[in-house]
Amino acid sequence: MPMALVGKTDVPARYLPTLLAAAAKHGVPPAFLAAQIEAESGFNPEAVSPAGAIGIAQFMPATAKSLGLNPHDPDASIYAMAKLMAHYKSEFGTWEKALYAYHDGPGKVDNPGPAGQKYARAILAKVTELIPDDVSIPTPLDGLKSTAALIGKLGDPERWKRVGIYMLGAFLVLAGVLLLMRKPLTEAAATVVGVKSGKLPT
Repeated sequence: MPMALVGKTDVPARYLPTLLAAAAKHGVPPAFLAAQIEAESGFNPEAVSPAGAIGIAQFMPATAKSLGLNPHDPDASIYAMAKLMAHYKSEFGTWEKALYAYHDGPGKVDNPGPAGQKYARAILAKVTELIPDDVSIPTPLDGLKSTAALIGKLGDPERWKRVGIYMLGAFLVLAGVLLLMRKPLTEAAATVVGVKSGKLPT
């Protein structure tokens, strides 16, 4: 089966468009959603857990019913997972607590069981270095910070300062040449105008 890498997770190509669309629609980082689905079912739409959770997103029958969801439909389940995770993140404040709510239930976010903690750690370990600040969605400011950090790693600041001085010097030399050429060019243009008007320059 063809696969596509999203963050650090291999996603079956069959589900990639749905995953990206659902993530974009509900404001969930794609790498986060991919890692969560992998942890839940390994992208197996036929998965059934010992506790009775069903499908690619492992919804319990009662939860699926409350959402009006057919848990055997993988595309609908991915959208439902993204929507529910966005809701939990908004309600509880962090993606870690959102994962506890998804795994153990909303009533356990402040006291998750060992399985819930292991589940959250496994997912966050795959995405926190890709999307810092508790796997928050990057903002334009984050992009500027990342760019500044990258520039800082490219070399010694003093080196870039010297390059800037050299570039400024080259610009000034070029400007000087253009100024020196300005008079001859002006005189040449006047000569052409004089010839066209029938008046030769004296």
